Amino acid sequence: MGEIQKQSFYTTVISFVGLALGYFNKAILFPLYLLPDQIGLISLILSTSGLFAQLANLGTTNTIVRFFPYLNESRKRGFVLYNLYIVLFGLAFLILMIVLLKDQIYDYYRKESPAFNDHAYWVFIIGAANLFFIFFEHLLKAILQVFLPVMIQEFYLRILVTITILLYAFKWVSFEQFLIVHLLIHIVPFIILLVKVIRTQQIVGKRTNVLVPGKLKGLMLRYSVLTYLNSIGITLVFSIDTLMLASMKGLKETGIYSTVLFISSALMIPYRSIFRISSAFIPKYWKNREMVEMDQLYKSVSSINIVFYVYLCLVVCWNIVELFTFLPKEFAPGISVFFVLIIGRGFDAYSGLNGYILITSKKYYVDMYFALALIISAIVLNYFLIPKHGSVGAAWVTTIVIGAYSSLRVWYVWKQYRLHMFRFSNFLVLLIASVLSLPLFFISFNSFHALVAIFLKSTYLTLGFFGFVYFLKVDDQVSGLILKGIKLVRKK
Repeated sequence: MGEIQKQSFYTTVISFVGLALGYFNKAILFPLYLLPDQIGLISLILSTSGLFAQLANLGTTNTIVRFFPYLNESRKRGFVLYNLYIVLFGLAFLILMIVLLKDQIYDYYRKESPAFNDHAYWVFIIGAANLFFIFFEHLLKAILQVFLPVMIQEFYLRILVTITILLYAFKWVSFEQFLIVHLLIHIVPFIILLVKVIRTQQIVGKRTNVLVPGKLKGLMLRYSVLTYLNSIGITLVFSIDTLMLASMKGLKETGIYSTVLFISSALMIPYRSIFRISSAFIPKYWKNREMVEMDQLYKSVSSINIVFYVYLCLVVCWNIVELFTFLPKEFAPGISVFFVLIIGRGFDAYSGLNGYILITSKKYYVDMYFALALIISAIVLNYFLIPKHGSVGAAWVTTIVIGAYSSLRVWYVWKQYRLHMFRFSNFLVLLIASVLSLPLFFISFNSFHALVAIFLKSTYLTLGFFGFVYFLKVDDQVSGLILKGIKLVRKK
């Protein structure tokens, strides 16, 4: 765990900085200077671009991480090039299919979200950039270099987003110009990773042989197809709400929903950071049959996740009313959406590595059945709940689907491999949160300015929460991070 802890410390710091930047961008600047339908347009373009990238990769990303540790050095570069050619084929094929189905896609959004049709070509551009970023990110994960992708997505990209929205806020550009610049900066992460990968000579270099042994090719094909279908399922489960909401309720409600969705997703940043690091070790553990180490990693990741997730939930939930006072009044319905979404996010964060353990095991195909069942459930539930309840209905569907999906994975990993993430100390985290919340039910902060109220409540919750976590020894690694933080403050 030493290497994981070292990398996770730096990525956690960057992630919290990114969390602050992301909140400043999406939860403050966007609602202040953009109309809900403009936010909805941007969110829909980025959501469909993400789906485009998952559809076009043809399962190569998981294949690289899964098989890379088993290859000797002479075969690794050829293996990467072979998968890159598959990605290029997937990209060309998907573009052709979308062009052929263009009229049907346009008809789906023509009534409620016609502005999307006018800017749909961006899906190809941003989608292709996302596709290659994901490919290179997984390649770097395979060689245990995970810090740069985190730095790019959580820090550099958010800084660029801040710059673009400020250009529009100061009226230096029109909305159309802002939209072009804002979408173009989403290509930057791909360019940076491309330069990094070329420098590591994982794609080009001396003695590059593209040939892949026939036996390995067969294993790769089976694994790629099944994990590809599974990845599409997961992506659809997490994006179908936005896509269907835009079609049924329009860009305005989609804009409000996507803003709240970001706030709830921001609570997952520490989880995503440690996942990127820790998941890279799972294929190695499978290769060496290091089940004890895998079990320890599984429990440790979930333990850290629940600590940071519950802490962020406490701070945001108790300040949510004050936070929404800085947004236009039309965003107020988003408060109830937020409280629904964080339930599902909590399931996802606490389940930790279970999904990655499953898809890198010999039973990886089972996850496809889980995903397929949940895709159907998500589509059907959204079809009935969105027309009646709008964004709140979409939020409930997302929470139900995520909770069910996480629970199925937890159950199956335990059933097959006797691995689980539960520790008694995890329940102490919920007890701490409950104890700290009790006084706040009886104290009114209405007489304070919103910023003062946020500061007072956040300070109380931060000191109280991490104080309890440290003295009750809830998690050794979190306690180590707390000690490092205390030492840094003392040095200043």
